[in-house]
Parts: sequence; C-alpha cells; structure tokens
Amino acid sequence: MSHVAASFLHTGQEPSRWGTGHANLAPYQAFDTSDRRQLILGAGNDRQFGVLCRRLGAPHLATDPRFLSNRLRVANRTSLIPLIQALVRARPLADWLAALEGSDLPYGPVNTVAEALASPPVADPASGLLVTCEHPAAGRVTAPGPAVRFDGRRGEVTRPPPRLGEHTDEVLGELLDCGCEELLELRRGKVIA
Repeated sequence: MSHVAASFLHTGQEPSRWGTGHANLAPYQAFDTSDRRQLILGAGNDRQFGVLCRRLGAPHLATDPRFLSNRLRVANRTSLIPLIQALVRARPLADWLAALEGSDLPYGPVNTVAEALASPPVADPASGLLVTCEHPAAGRVTAPGPAVRFDGRRGEVTRPPPRLGEHTDEVLGELLDCGCEELLELRRGKVIA
C-alpha cells in the first residue's frame, strides 16, 4: 500500500485496481495453482524475470519483445499475466514451491488462516503474537496478542477476555456519572438493558 499511497500523493491520480498485482511491477501477484491454492510470484527486475521464466519452464517469455523490460511487462500486463497463470495452473502448489526453492525470487504460498496461525513466526510463544490464558467460563483460550509495542516492548495480557456484559455497570456508571442504585432504576425503567 505504501507505493500506491506515494504514487497518489505525487501524482494526484487514483490508481487502477490490479487485484493482488503490483501497479509498478509485472508479474508480482497471486496465481492460482492446479490444487486450488494460490502462489505469490514476483519479478522485481529483468534478471528476476528471466529466472522466473526458466523456473516456470517458459524461457521464451524472457526474450519476447513485449516483455523485455519491466516497463514493457507493465504496459503488456494483460498479455503477460494470462500466460503465467496458464503455466502456474498446470501444477499443484507443492510442485511450484519445490521448483522455486533457491531461486532468490520473491514467492510463497497464500496461507490459509490455520496455516498462518501454525507457522513458526506466529506460533512461537516468544513472539507474543498469540496468547493463551484461563477464562473463568470458557477454560483455556488462545487469542491474538497485543499488536502494539511501546518502547520496543509488546504489551502483556494480564486477564482473560471479558464475559458478555461483565463491565457494563462499570462503564455506564462512569459514562453516566451514577452509582449502582441509579443504574438499577434505569434498568427498571428500560432506559438501559
């Protein structure tokens, strides 16, 4: 998003929508595989495009006059992307991951939520991205940890998520500047639930 925002701030022109694609690089987006998964593939420069074409089994694309430079690939995106999509759709994700290993290309699977949460950078307790605590009603629960860091330190989870309505009286009492008896009267009068 940063490159899209910068482009807009410099030109004042609303960018075109390219789905998962990059506005200034082609190819650089998600492609469907034969097993209905998605693979992110990118070529950030002409050398990488040549490597990508060889790894895809289509070295001729690197010498196609329409695709000789990134500028040309972006201009001819509507011709290039379907060609790459047809190649990628011919094989399952695992085959592509193996074929791209060691290529120094930007690539990777689009993970499911389960895969993302189980991945080592997220699942590692030291990361603090997931926290587990005891909840009085639900037992042991795992939830996303605090995303914000202050002074380089991630916040801590000191108590479980609240039960529905657990803090209603406390919040309403503070907002309405009233005590328990007044809240009870408001409930009886069906002013609050």
